[in-house]
Amino acid sequence: MVRKVIGAKNTKKVLETIQTGLKVLSSQTEKLMQLVENLEKEEAQAAKKQEQTGTAKKPEKKPKKKPETKAAKKARTPKADQARAKAPQKTATDQVIEIIQNANRPLNVADLSEMTGFEQKKVQNIVSKAARQGRINRAGRGLYVST
Repeated sequence: MVRKVIGAKNTKKVLETIQTGLKVLSSQTEKLMQLVENLEKEEAQAAKKQEQTGTAKKPEKKPKKKPETKAAKKARTPKADQARAKAPQKTATDQVIEIIQNANRPLNVADLSEMTGFEQKKVQNIVSKAARQGRINRAGRGLYVST
């Protein structure tokens, strides 16, 4: 079958090339094995020196945890976890709309940003979308009121 693929004349050359390649790989593998053995010997010698001199690496101590405050302990009680799970989280949009609804005057983006702690760009996006949805009304340029 080999003769059909590469021809009878070239078969010997191909096999010689493969044999040479295998010899090279074999010698490189032997060199790598010697390097690994040398490294293992060096590590064993270093470990012996550390044992003899008493400078063996001690296991690192784990950092101590800070004691929890009473408030933190109380906050992680099962009842508190249940209360947090039951309480629906307000979205940023809900928070902004609620502030607008409770306000006695039209509010601008800067006021809303200050009241919510959100960045002005976020508030701009929220009021723009809420106004398009009809959840709030524009009372003028940059002023928003409840519907």
